[in-house]
Amino acid sequence: MNWYEKEVKFEDHKLSHSQVNRLLEMTALLRDDLQVMQTVVEMKQLIRNDDPAWEDFWSDLSEEEQNTLWVAPTYGGIFTTKERKIIHKMPY
Repeated sequence: MNWYEKEVKFEDHKLSHSQVNRLLEMTALLRDDLQVMQTVVEMKQLIRNDDPAWEDFWSDLSEEEQNTLWVAPTYGGIFTTKERKIIHKMPY
């Protein structure tokens, strides 16, 4: 059995309850709102191609959606560290 196939008990992970809740909220948003998922996929492609048009997609998301998606990659967030740095530098 590989390390990623073994069962992980709740007490074995290193996330706090609030971090688990944030991750679950992000996952639910991406799963339940196809438009948000498509926006994130498009943003990631544009960022990868150094296309500043990604800013329009980020701006189209509500502040609540942006906050829900803003989960660190070390905790399972959808954006990489590099992508988060780019998004964070966006002028408002």
